[in-house]
Amino acid sequence: MAKQQLIELEKGIGLYEDVGHHNGKTAYPGHWQTDWVADRSVTIYLTVLTSLTALVMCAMLIHP
Repeated sequence: MAKQQLIELEKGIGLYEDVGHHNGKTAYPGHWQTDWVADRSVTIYLTVLTSLTALVMCAMLIHP
């Protein structure tokens, strides 16, 4: 979510817009706006968190 918010802020200040002093190029490439969707770190984080939660729950159920 932080990456999406950062992109929204960058859009707000015009970093994805055509700027005259950059010879018709944007400050950031257009694909940077959607690259965060394919970020694997969120998937890894959620997988590890779910696994650890399951281990704790199992340990609580087994331990009398």
